[in-house]
Amino acid sequence: MNQKLHSDHGRANGRICHAVFAPLVTAVLCCGLLAVAQAQTPPVISSIASTTNGLALSWSGEGSNTAYTVQFRSSLTTGDWQNASMRYRWPWPFTNWSDSPLTLGAPRLYRVMAETLPPPDRGGLLTNSSLGQLSTNLVHLTLLFAGMSDFVNPKFPVSKLKFTYETVDPFGLPIRASGLLVLPQGAPGPLPLASIQHGTEA
Repeated sequence: MNQKLHSDHGRANGRICHAVFAPLVTAVLCCGLLAVAQAQTPPVISSIASTTNGLALSWSGEGSNTAYTVQFRSSLTTGDWQNASMRYRWPWPFTNWSDSPLTLGAPRLYRVMAETLPPPDRGGLLTNSSLGQLSTNLVHLTLLFAGMSDFVNPKFPVSKLKFTYETVDPFGLPIRASGLLVLPQGAPGPLPLASIQHGTEA
């Protein structure tokens, strides 16, 4: 992007905003909320570049426990802010992001929202609830549909308990996960524990 960039600063509705305008191409706005839950220093967009992968943004960062969300809209004064597309999820801890070339057909206004996240309570229980029971026949049908009936022969009915808990994502940020605990009913003694995991689901 060879065009000259102009900066502007303003304060409105409790926000400190740092705006960078690229005439005829796109407009970028970086804001931070002055609230306890937000990062204390608003991020400032420091670099805007046109690359083969689209529009690349970089901004100032605060270090550990700070995460960012990039949002966009097509007007400075009207329209709802929407989270920008990305391969993973918002917020994330990095101070850069690229917009796809396919989404850049019209002018866009961007802003970066910063928030300070509390340390994750890894393994902390969030919710738990009973999902009822399954008879031995229903357990057999469940295993049949799952393609497991050839090597598993259920002998007892089971009760089901669903729980959610806090863990961390690949970047060390807090994230919610869930699990299902299935307990055999009427067993004459201790039974071995079986654990089944599946791939991450969005």
